[in-house]
Amino acid sequence: MKKLIISLLVGLFMAFMLTSCATTQTKKPDPHAHITIDNVQNECKAAESWQIAIMGVPAYILVFEDCLQINKLLIISVNTNTHTEEIRKHSVKLIELHYIAYMEKKIYPYKEATEMSETLDWSIKKLREEDRNGWRVHFYNITYKKRECSDNSCKQN
Repeated sequence: MKKLIISLLVGLFMAFMLTSCATTQTKKPDPHAHITIDNVQNECKAAESWQIAIMGVPAYILVFEDCLQINKLLIISVNTNTHTEEIRKHSVKLIELHYIAYMEKKIYPYKEATEMSETLDWSIKKLREEDRNGWRVHFYNITYKKRECSDNSCKQN
């Protein structure tokens, strides 16, 4: 009987601890919840778009200027019905890297960094993901920082 009472008390204590931990954790609202496929379709116009396949993984790339309070919004969408999740994840990462390299060449296609008085360091920040009709849609904010370059050295502003 003593073991039963102790077991019940331990069980009640554990339940209380789990409940108190669960109630103290609050989920912060997603600051990018307004960035959705529907909102982009209704409020934005694509500045650039590509349809590509990376080693057989179909993907769409869309770029929007001043869309949903984002200066440069990049959307990468990959088909979830083909290949493994790992392959799709790496394909998206490869597209991210290629897009940053594209932006660097798009701005200064013929000059070396040491010849420029000012260059841009581009970066990509994932905002959120959304699944829709067999496609995983990734939303990114594309930003840059200016660098001052002289005498073969550069510093960020």
